[in-house]
Amino acid sequence: MKTHVGFLAFLACSALGQQPQEVKKTFAEEASLSRIDWGVQDIVVIGEVKKVRTKAIGVQPTIFSYNLEVKVEELLRGDLSNKKLPRVNVPQKVEINIAPQRRPEAAKEEAGKLIQIRHSVRQEKEPVFPEDLNQTRSVVALSKAGTVYRFIGWESLNDKREEQVRFECTLPVGWKGREGKVLSPWSELKAEWPPEEIRKKDTLFCMKTGRPFLDWNHKATMAVTKVPSVYVTNLNRDGDGEMRVTISNFTEKQLTIPALRRVGTRILWKESLVLVIKGKAFRLPGSKGISYPTDAVELDPNEEISVVINPLSVRDAVWPTTTAERIYFKFCLGQHELKSPFYYYKQHHDTIRRKLMAGQPLRPLFLGD
Repeated sequence: MKTHVGFLAFLACSALGQQPQEVKKTFAEEASLSRIDWGVQDIVVIGEVKKVRTKAIGVQPTIFSYNLEVKVEELLRGDLSNKKLPRVNVPQKVEINIAPQRRPEAAKEEAGKLIQIRHSVRQEKEPVFPEDLNQTRSVVALSKAGTVYRFIGWESLNDKREEQVRFECTLPVGWKGREGKVLSPWSELKAEWPPEEIRKKDTLFCMKTGRPFLDWNHKATMAVTKVPSVYVTNLNRDGDGEMRVTISNFTEKQLTIPALRRVGTRILWKESLVLVIKGKAFRLPGSKGISYPTDAVELDPNEEISVVINPLSVRDAVWPTTTAERIYFKFCLGQHELKSPFYYYKQHHDTIRRKLMAGQPLRPLFLGD
């Protein structure tokens, strides 16, 4: 089957850090297009895409708006349920998000479901859909806000690509691989996992560093809150990018969290957490990898630990170019992930990022820091 490339650049080679091959696109060339990393998407399904309605808005460049419909064959990643998370008691004016538990049985439950999607793209020429779109079996990436699905992109499938995409969707968040070989987010660092820590034969591990995959403990709770700015304006009501990640043990027994490492009492947050920004995974800035013996963090009943992280310090992420945009930061430990929204104002937060890159303090100078 011929592979069509739509609103995404074709993932033409392995996820082992190789550069994608040049391919002829059926859509207009746009600088904003990037290849899909299937392993970090909120929702990935196999199904058929149907174009329902098209509308062009006469501005320059033109905005092409589409209503699409996806008939789901199988859910590979994420959750398509309409269930809402239970509310939690938190102080007023403090936003907190509790990560939902993954539902392994969801893949079978969602077969045959029809998903209505809204999508728009702003470019000079109208995108050209494949002629056989409605008969093409595709893998589709989606995100969800409330009950509305947003279209990220798709790729039509052949047997080889289907096997590859399925494999990517089974990997821990931020890990990449092909044909049974995988790389962790720390694979570009020189640090090699200490050889004295013996891996089990069936354990997934990074082919470059020897780091084993260590998962989250689903009896623990992860939450995130935005740290308010010291000096609030209309451009930073979501703060200056600092986010407090809190992990709690609300059970009556001690919990071990394998994915979160420690040396003595020092918690190795930078060597454990993975960030996802606009569909791309990153290790935390300042991470040097683990080449020494470590232990899993253990939490006593009613104990909680936290750290403040500023995702704006990630140098290679794709940041908004428009005046204002709502983006999402995803915090990941093993297979566990927590997504938090953030309003990015270019005028303000571009300056914040420049300060972070230069190692300058974020607090206003008149505070005397």
